[in-house]
Amino acid sequence: MTTPRPEDDVEAPLRLQPVMARPQGWRGRSNSMVAVGLVGFIVIGIVLGTAFDGGGTSSSGAVAAASPAPVSSSALPTKRPTPTRVPLATPLPTREIVGGQIPTERRLVYANGLQVLDLATGTLASPARPFADLMLSLSDGQLVCACMVRGVPGGDAITPSPILRFGRFYVTGTPIVERDLLTFDGVVPVPDMTDGYNVVAALDPAQRNLYVLAVIRRPPVWTVELHQVDIETGALVRSTVLDGFPVDLEEPSPSASARPPGSPPDGVNAWANSMTVSPDGGTVFASMVLNEVRSENWTSEYREWMIPVHDGLHGTPTPLSQAARLKPNGWCVSQPRFLDPDLLVQVCTPPGGEPPGTMYYVRQVSTSGESRGELPIPGDNGGGYYPATPMLDPERGAVFVWEILRHTLTRVSVADGQIDEGAVPQSMLPGNRGPGGGGVTGADPGLVASPDGRRLYALGFRSGEGRVGTSTGVWVFDADTLTVLDRWEPRALLTSLAVSADGRFVYAAGASGVDVDGRQNPWPASVTVYDGISGEIQVLYGALGHDIWISFPTWP
Repeated sequence: MTTPRPEDDVEAPLRLQPVMARPQGWRGRSNSMVAVGLVGFIVIGIVLGTAFDGGGTSSSGAVAAASPAPVSSSALPTKRPTPTRVPLATPLPTREIVGGQIPTERRLVYANGLQVLDLATGTLASPARPFADLMLSLSDGQLVCACMVRGVPGGDAITPSPILRFGRFYVTGTPIVERDLLTFDGVVPVPDMTDGYNVVAALDPAQRNLYVLAVIRRPPVWTVELHQVDIETGALVRSTVLDGFPVDLEEPSPSASARPPGSPPDGVNAWANSMTVSPDGGTVFASMVLNEVRSENWTSEYREWMIPVHDGLHGTPTPLSQAARLKPNGWCVSQPRFLDPDLLVQVCTPPGGEPPGTMYYVRQVSTSGESRGELPIPGDNGGGYYPATPMLDPERGAVFVWEILRHTLTRVSVADGQIDEGAVPQSMLPGNRGPGGGGVTGADPGLVASPDGRRLYALGFRSGEGRVGTSTGVWVFDADTLTVLDRWEPRALLTSLAVSADGRFVYAAGASGVDVDGRQNPWPASVTVYDGISGEIQVLYGALGHDIWISFPTWP
């Protein structure tokens, strides 16, 4: 099983397709902007309950719900009229108040970089200093990053060497701490393949340390490094070399006919793939992917480590055992995450060798780097795989997988491997279940939970006539019984979900450039605000910007 290729009929806009392995064909390119994705890093939306200015209080106050009354997510949905779809040739209104409640919170969204969305007015505010790198959120509303700086002014000259710089900022873009960590001298890129360096980063749960995985190409070798940074000061606390390998193939392929223009030369390329920290802060998991190119053919190999943390400092890394390591050329639909302090899980597709009828499997790895087995998720892939969006539920000790075309929700209990499945009844499903004549669009995140964990909200699609599918709306499930509670009509092609902190509202981002039925249309990006219980649309913001894809961050 391989990742989708650019020539395949698959739409995967930024952060939409939650496939975690970096593209491995020759068109795959390393980027210093690790927006996770590369198609998505990550599964739980956040709400910033703090002020959004450079240290003072917000002009509109801290994040607050429209009403302080508690909301029970177990309440039954109320009957309501089905909204009339806007004619395809007509864009959505700039601001349409439908219900009686308007949220007052502001939250971070990705929209050509990180921006602040005011949900009371439907306006996007860009920070004074654009955030292009992967930003991670602190509990006090600040943001941190391991930011790449390409070329630094130095008098009349420009320093070409890239710099890895720690930054801590207010969301307005005002810096609090900035400190250079490393200078990547001597890096050599591979055109149309890699810039010669890339990084991923993760916060520890106490938010005292930022761990950075850097992969650097300095011929004749690639170097894989782990760096630990103090959040308060930006100081580099400890650095460890995890691995190193040649940039050239050990056995070069025999020279053959001339290659197509733009295709990469034979060689070894590498990317930082993922990082995460256990809930107790005692273990760091790091992963990178190594790609060998041989005469237009490529193979991938994952190298992964568990790194213990003692007395606030990371220790000696332990490579994962052969049984625990991600399979060569594997393709996963989630980032690896710790379900508890001792167990890391990840949802992947089977490259072969699994039991017949396996659609996905849950990979399990202990903090000692050993495999705890694989839990198969049954299904008939019909010769291909459906886009899926997973969600971890530590309270239940379970992994949920929502297949957005099949409209099937699966819950896997990690403790005993029990599998429960809920599916949208055919009678409720508008259109066909599964792939058809159109393309495929993913959602990120496409599955989110209410704050009390009793309800799940999922985005559905069906195949359409164009290159993207048609939105089937928001599907509401009972998280215990997996029964369908409701379906909320879409007003746009919905591609990202979030829930307010009190569960009163559900936010759904609509794609730009297409209409609700997936046809190409000059519609701007939009956000629909639903009542979190009844599903009634409260307000619709239909003109948030052209040529942007809005998605709600999914930081762990």
